[in-house]
This record gives sequence, structure tokens and C-alpha cells, in this order.
Amino acid sequence: MSSATAMNGAATEAAFDAITRAFDTAGSFGSFGSSMASATEKAREAGSSWIEQSKAMTLLALDAFDSSINAYVEFTRGLAAAARMADRAMGAAEDNANLVSEMAAAYSSAARDLIK
Repeated sequence: MSSATAMNGAATEAAFDAITRAFDTAGSFGSFGSSMASATEKAREAGSSWIEQSKAMTLLALDAFDSSINAYVEFTRGLAAAARMADRAMGAAEDNANLVSEMAAAYSSAARDLIK
């Protein structure tokens, strides 16, 4: 949990505590005081639920982010390996082309010399 989340949670809790104390001391207002205390408790529960759900959603988003970054990294590594293999294959193909060219030139030159 980040320090900002911890501070926000602590601030929310402190606000609910202050409201609850205010309505506890205002209990002499009869049913109004008890209704407000009940509403305050419901608001506290809703706030706590919202904070927990927000944390859970944030963790899911972070898991998805980590998974996508890992997939990208693996794809990039695979692409780099394929590029290295392609470079090797291109080098081998070029070497083969040079060898065939030299052999053909030697054959053609030798055949021409024989015909003369």
C-alpha cells in the first residue's frame, strides 16, 4: 500500500471518528442523534468497502500491467533471437553465393582455356 493510500485511509477513518464522537455527544437530540449515528456507521462501512474494493482493483490492474510487460519482454527477446538466427542464415547464404560464384568463374575460365 502506498503512503498516499495509507494517509487517505487514515484521514477517512479520522473523519468518521470525529463525526461519530460529535453525534455521540449530541445524543440528547433523541431519535435524530441515533439516526445520524446509524447513518455515520453505514457511511463508515461504505467507505471501508470502497477502499478495499479500490485496493483490489488496483492490484488487478498492476497484475495486468506486469503480465503485459512480461509478454512484451519475452516477445522482444524472441525477436532478437530470431534476428540473430536470420543474420547467421544470411551470412551462410552469402558465403554459399560467393563460393558458387567463384566455382562457376573457375569452371567457365577453365572451359574457355580448353577451347582456345
